[in-house]
Amino acid sequence: MIHATITNGEDQSTAISGNNIDEIIAKIKEYHTMDTFERDYYAKKGTLEEELKSGWYVGENTQYA
Repeated sequence: MIHATITNGEDQSTAISGNNIDEIIAKIKEYHTMDTFERDYYAKKGTLEEELKSGWYVGENTQYA
């Protein structure tokens, strides 16, 4: 079993486990892809662009900022 932890400062953290690196990458993409709910939430807060530029989300998701 492979374990990975992704942190962004002290406020954000994701712990992932998988049988191989492909599973880890798939989980990273799943957990770090901004969905419509999150996009709407941050847009209403006025922080969508900041969130997309934070580096926390998979790169192809930031093209919409």
